[in-house]
Amino acid sequence: MFKPHWHHRFLRLAEHVSHWSKDPSTKCGSIIADNYGTVISQGYNGFPRGVDDSEERYDDRDYKYDHIIHAEMNAVINARQAIDGHYVYVWPMLPCIRCASILAQAHVKCVVSQKLPLSLEGRWGESVAKTKALFKEVGIEVIEIKEDGV
Repeated sequence: MFKPHWHHRFLRLAEHVSHWSKDPSTKCGSIIADNYGTVISQGYNGFPRGVDDSEERYDDRDYKYDHIIHAEMNAVINARQAIDGHYVYVWPMLPCIRCASILAQAHVKCVVSQKLPLSLEGRWGESVAKTKALFKEVGIEVIEIKEDGV
């Protein structure tokens, strides 16, 4: 297992990657690292390659929700290899239940994120609760980092 400062480093990298997203409402980033601390993949939320990612499309919530690929999904796709036993770092919160199911199916070892910010609790609290329950059931370790440390 990594020392806590490595979790902070990879989580900050996921935060950095989140800024690559053009989604004006929630910018998410994800990093996948192996047991040696090597970055295997990264992803951020956005439309599929080749799809017009104009501001108008992101503003159309129905279109956006039908087409967006979440950061965790992008990271899994971009890995182009099995990620079983790996660590997944997600910014700014734990994955939604859809992405959590994908990570469970991929047999990841651990998911690290910051503790859900109060500003996102009303919108994402229920989804994060479902994610935690799923991860507990399938044995995926969850590490939530507070702003002042682990």
